[in-house]
Amino acid sequence: MSAIVPPMILGDSVVYQVNFSEPVKNLDVSDFTLTPTGTAKGTIASVSATVGNSVTVTVNNLTGDGTLRLDTAATPTIQDNAGNNLTTVFNTGETYTLDKTAPTITKITRQNPTTATTNANSVVYQVDFSEGVEGLDISDFALTPTGTAKGAIASVSASTGNSVTVTVNNITGDGDLRLDTAATPTIQDNAGNNLTTVFNTGETYTLDKTAPTITKITRQNPTTATTNAIVISNKKETLFSAVGTD
Repeated sequence: MSAIVPPMILGDSVVYQVNFSEPVKNLDVSDFTLTPTGTAKGTIASVSATVGNSVTVTVNNLTGDGTLRLDTAATPTIQDNAGNNLTTVFNTGETYTLDKTAPTITKITRQNPTTATTNANSVVYQVDFSEGVEGLDISDFALTPTGTAKGAIASVSASTGNSVTVTVNNITGDGDLRLDTAATPTIQDNAGNNLTTVFNTGETYTLDKTAPTITKITRQNPTTATTNAIVISNKKETLFSAVGTD
């Protein structure tokens, strides 16, 4: 046997191509075995032909995460047309790396500014994922406000990666602004697993766009409107009288 090549992936099945040095016969599923790592598992379902120089072997019922390699069984029944048995073990074929675990967002933090309270017209959040993802765009995120706070998600720094930044512009109002996942994000990991877990516990910005005002100025000491108080300044005594009305 010269090679075991995994040419394609079909959903929850994979197909290996097995090439021989010459035509062989008596091929069936018992001639092969799977060598996994991690939690990867599968079932050898079929061999495309019982004779030939090259056949394909289909593996179904894939589960878990890890690698999966197709090897020859311990005692294969494969023979060439002259009746010579295949006795050389083959266990150096290409492997599939199975990833059946969906990606998640691990955290969303304030990136610019890093302080919670701001009057900025634009803020930037950092979004970190459990693994590399793809398909990222602004439609994958939503803003959750309180009070009169509003903003518009303007951009995502990259369409792929383990970590991206999300910029929010046109900020108005007062209240909190939190970045969450959208109801139906299109984010996937590199194996095609969809991000399905909602993330809505990220850090928030507290927006304060209202300018301060003086609400009142009142007499503090003395509280009476009319006074003959003496003010001491630079160790010199100054006497004055103030006349006012309530």
